[in-house]
Amino acid sequence: MPLDHLENAPLQEAIFEITFPGEPVVMTRLHEYYDSVRDRYPCVWVPNAQVGRAPALQPWEFKNNEGKRSVGISVNSFSYSVRDYVDYADFRSDVVPLAERFCALFGIAKVSRLAARYINGITVLRLPEEPIPLKRYLNVGLELPDIVDEGALDDIHLQFATHKNDLQT
Repeated sequence: MPLDHLENAPLQEAIFEITFPGEPVVMTRLHEYYDSVRDRYPCVWVPNAQVGRAPALQPWEFKNNEGKRSVGISVNSFSYSVRDYVDYADFRSDVVPLAERFCALFGIAKVSRLAARYINGITVLRLPEEPIPLKRYLNVGLELPDIVDEGALDDIHLQFATHKNDLQT
């Protein structure tokens, strides 16, 4: 079976994150940022309390009417998430002004971490009773760019999900 159905597999989600040392001004002037994005992100989602996690570290989210794009803000982070990814140019044209506005408004000059993540949507072609032919879809070898110091990596995540409860190791 040809694998041309994998060409440009659609992204299910793309996320950009900035973390920085905590800035209390973010929470005290959150309304100012919201006022600047309210027209495109009118839905406000307040975080639920999580046991063992400081409320200020849980992001408030401003979502668009469709719930497909959101800005997340906490006392030490900014994120932008897209669940209707079109292409990089579209993603960049949204995230750059949002992040620049955020950093300027709150005086974020020192950044601890910048991250871009994505979730690919790959349709697996198989009959329902057949197992997933993993070797046709995955090459789990990891090659890092030369600029990444492998010794500085703290963690790598790779996740597989199943709906079956009868797995044996």
